[in-house]
Amino acid sequence: MLKIYTHNLDRKPEDLRGLVQFSRRDGLLSGLDKSGVPYEYQSEILPSAGDRVLVMSDHTMLRRLIEHKRSVGGFTLLTGPILEIEDTHRTGAQSLLSSATSPQVLLNNLDSVFTDSEVDGIVTAGAWAREGWRFACPDIGRKTYEWPAGVDMEFWDGNASPQKGSILLYSKKKPEFTAAVRQWLEQAGYRINLITYGRYTKEQLRDACRTSEFAVVISQKETQGIALAEMWAMGLPTLCWDEFCFAMNDVALLPVSSCPYLTKETGWRWRSTDELGVILNMLSRNLFSPRNWVVKNMSDKVSAEILLGIFDYVEFLQKKQRT
Repeated sequence: MLKIYTHNLDRKPEDLRGLVQFSRRDGLLSGLDKSGVPYEYQSEILPSAGDRVLVMSDHTMLRRLIEHKRSVGGFTLLTGPILEIEDTHRTGAQSLLSSATSPQVLLNNLDSVFTDSEVDGIVTAGAWAREGWRFACPDIGRKTYEWPAGVDMEFWDGNASPQKGSILLYSKKKPEFTAAVRQWLEQAGYRINLITYGRYTKEQLRDACRTSEFAVVISQKETQGIALAEMWAMGLPTLCWDEFCFAMNDVALLPVSSCPYLTKETGWRWRSTDELGVILNMLSRNLFSPRNWVVKNMSDKVSAEILLGIFDYVEFLQKKQRT
């Protein structure tokens, strides 16, 4: 039986805000339903031999199942992608963070339960995060797998009547830069529909997608960028500002991306307003096919199938090691 956990069984409903990513959970359960795969969510009967288990979030539930597996064994345990790495430190986040004077020190001091042999695999939403762990902590990286969230293609239905010159400007944590880009776009004659991360409903984003010719997206970094996939599902190509790097405390870290799944079917990258202007003048919306790409690669059903494939691969490796 496939068992899905997002939080410890003794958590109260008021404790779940900020801990459980409900949209990610709902997408997985919907995808499993569409694939006809039986599962149990937050089962009070803990796993037994032959079960497949995913702990999506809440390090306390992960620790509980690690201990349970040491006692009973026999089930496959995956975890992620909604866990803060510092919370998985063996003696707790506070003891790790109190001694971390820089990102390098934090990584050097990290002793994560992810490395325990009972954890068969870790799933993350994007390739750059997976590659980062392979470089920063090989014991974690060697069993990390890429698992993007899926999109509900029925809600994000692709019904659109784009208006020439209408731009959906999507802003995430870059307000000053967004204001400058908006001013530049308006001076160039574009009509702007601003959507700000954390301040919109999914219905508002869908409505904005229906009438926009392009989306201009400003975000510092994304492990996946689920909002991008939702725009693509609506048939909306995205023009994404992408620095390709990220710094913390003035220390350059591994290369990252604001649009790791962007392809020639779904949009284009840019780094300056001059470059954005050239792109907008050069490109036509009909050069892209973003909804078709999502149907093939990032629907909720496809996402669920990718997860099952990871379980298959992990169990294949386990059998190979035993022979």
